[in-house]
Amino acid sequence: MDITIDHEIRYITDLARIELKLKNSKEPIFKKKFRKFSENSNLLKNYFIKAKKINKIILRPLPYNSKKLYFDQINSLKQNFIKNLKIPKRIKIIESLQIPNFNYVKYKDFKKLIKNYNQFDLNVEWYINHSNLSDYKKVFKYIDLKKNSLCLEISNPNKYTDYVVSILQNKNKIKIFVPSFSRLNCFKTKYEKFFNKKNVYFITSSAYSFSKWHNLIRTTYKEDKIVFGTDHPFNDNKSLKIYNYFKNI
Repeated sequence: MDITIDHEIRYITDLARIELKLKNSKEPIFKKKFRKFSENSNLLKNYFIKAKKINKIILRPLPYNSKKLYFDQINSLKQNFIKNLKIPKRIKIIESLQIPNFNYVKYKDFKKLIKNYNQFDLNVEWYINHSNLSDYKKVFKYIDLKKNSLCLEISNPNKYTDYVVSILQNKNKIKIFVPSFSRLNCFKTKYEKFFNKKNVYFITSSAYSFSKWHNLIRTTYKEDKIVFGTDHPFNDNKSLKIYNYFKNI
C-alpha cells in the first residue's frame, strides 16, 4: 500500500463554519455528524508534521445543499486549508470537485467547472429534496470518457444510491474510490457485484474500526484494491493512528 498519498483529506471553508452555525442551515446531516467537532489547530497540523512519508493529498470538499457554500468551496477551500493549517511545502495538494445537488446548482453551471478537475466526489445521501437525478448520468459519462476518478460515499442501499450504482456498474474507465470501511454495511448486499469491479477501490478512512475492516476486506480482495486515506480531520483525531497502522504493515 502506498502511504505517500492520503486519498481523503476534508476541510471546511471559513464561510461554511459561519453558515453552519445558523439555525436555518439546510445541512441537517452535516450538523448532526460534526456537532462534536471543534477545530484544534495543533492537532490538525500535527498530522502533517508527523506523517512524514505523505507527499501528496487529495483535498475533498463536503456535500452542501447550498449554492453559496458550494461555490465558496471551489473558490476558497484550498486557500483556507493552507492558510489555517500551514501545510508543509513537501505536500502536493490535488483538489477534488464535489458533484452537487442539482436542485441547488444547475448542471450548466457545474459543466463549466469539470474540465478543470480530474478528481470528483459524490455523496447523494447528504442531499435533500432530490430531483434531476438524470444529471448524474451525464456527469458520469464525462468522467468515464476522461478516465478520471470519483470518490463515492455509500452507506446504505436506497433509491438514490441504487440509481447511481446502476449507472456506474457499466462504467469501466472511471477509477472509483469507496471511502470509510466502517460505512460498508452494504458490503455483502446487492452492491457486491459493484465492489468486485476492477475499477473500484476501498479507502482506509474509518475512524473507529479501520484495522478490523482492513482484515475483513483483504480476505476477499487483493491488497491493490485498498488505498490509503484518513478522512482527516473528521475522524475523531485518528489520523495518526490510521497512518501508523498502515505504515507498519
